[in-house]
Amino acid sequence: MRSMAEVPGPAPARGGRPIVDVPRSPLERALTVLAAAILIASFTVVGWYWQRLPARVPMHFNGAGDIDGYGSKGSLVGFAAIFTAIFVVLSALERVPRIYNYPWRITPENAARQYRLARHLIVALKLLMSLLCLVVVAAVVSGALHGRAAGTDLFPALLATFGAVVVVYFIAAYRAR
Repeated sequence: MRSMAEVPGPAPARGGRPIVDVPRSPLERALTVLAAAILIASFTVVGWYWQRLPARVPMHFNGAGDIDGYGSKGSLVGFAAIFTAIFVVLSALERVPRIYNYPWRITPENAARQYRLARHLIVALKLLMSLLCLVVVAAVVSGALHGRAAGTDLFPALLATFGAVVVVYFIAAYRAR
């Protein structure tokens, strides 16, 4: 009888899921770098305009893009920091797709496909989240300095894109079972 180390194929993980090394593609790396650059741009915008921002800045906008809530300008840094923390957590999770919750059984035959698709989802969500952060920062800064928030018309499209990415993932992952 052969030991588990001698059996070809993915090794079973704790909980029974296979451990499969799925290398990151150049596109995944590029999108992650782009998402990080967009987050850095968000902090750059805050830093660039910090001295010109009033103590109270717009922090909420209605559906028409009108300012309807205010907060301290320090909350703008906190906002960008929260997005960055989420980015870091998602980047860590991206490395261990075997621990995700999947709506179907992960087998040695489908593990590589499922893990790759799940990682694509995380990379896409990081990019969209970074874009959302930059748009919100731009809206807050423009609202504070000019009385009208620029970019709020992008919110519905960004939110719809989040939903579309998740739906596309589930369709592709269902087909890859």
